Amino acid sequence: FWGVLLMGGLAAFQITLLIRRRKMSNLRKFAMWVMLVAIVLEIMGAIQGFHNDIFQTGVNGMEGSHALFVTGICFTVVGIVATLIGAIQARSIPWVLVIGVGVLVGAAVAVVFYAYSFTAPYPELVVLGFGLTMVGAFAYVAAGPDAEDEYALAAGGAYANGNGNGNGNGAYISARQ
Repeated sequence: FWGVLLMGGLAAFQITLLIRRRKMSNLRKFAMWVMLVAIVLEIMGAIQGFHNDIFQTGVNGMEGSHALFVTGICFTVVGIVATLIGAIQARSIPWVLVIGVGVLVGAAVAVVFYAYSFTAPYPELVVLGFGLTMVGAFAYVAAGPDAEDEYALAAGGAYANGNGNGNGNGAYISARQ
């Protein structure tokens, strides 16, 4: 199940990147790689399993899987903050909302499956909640605007006329006479 879910998400992400056919900014590349490392670390921690509840036993009850998962959470936070910075620099309030709603929904899923499970917490579903926090950020990385695009359009429509030279006019060719 997890493999199919992960591979399906990566396939959709790759198709979106290939359809877009525009260069990514360095900030979006950084966010993409940080979040990919985050999801890998979280899944590695979930595969090893959680045998202790660190909220009950404290830091002394942490295992290797907890360390991987907490490191993945740290990478998740860095990736989400990077995408928020990119969306704010591009002055794109809809993308800020998409990222924010994704974070809130994912956090709510993780809290509900941890706190309100009647027998014992299901760690796999808590991991799913943390993975859902990155959905909006991954969507921004795949299809969101860059600040460089906004600057180029303001400077004269680099992409508006299709020539991409940044001055808004056609290509200037001079011939010696």
